[in-house]
Amino acid sequence: MGEKLWRMSGKNDGLRGRKISYNCKYSKLCGAKVYLLFKYDSDDAELYRTTSEHTHDDPKCRGLTDSTKEKVIQLLNDGVNKPKIILSTIKECGLEEPPIRMLKNFLFHFRRKQTE
Repeated sequence: MGEKLWRMSGKNDGLRGRKISYNCKYSKLCGAKVYLLFKYDSDDAELYRTTSEHTHDDPKCRGLTDSTKEKVIQLLNDGVNKPKIILSTIKECGLEEPPIRMLKNFLFHFRRKQTE
């Protein structure tokens, strides 16, 4: 079925056997679905899958983009330490402005690495 692409969505005992349904782990709205049918009258399991492909974007990358990280590090090296000033400079440069909490987390971890 693919490694870690599916998340169990439910179990159902029916006339033919136990059905365990799986959705795409990235989106419940994704068109790709599978289920396993464990038949009562045998030890076999049957795999059924929809004909549609995955209908979601790739999983969103977490954290700051590489270009934003480079700009933040450059600003830190230039002596700019305040998150709000860093955010305004990032915006002026035309880069995607991250949420302030994400920037503060990056600054915390970056500074901690620098002191080690």
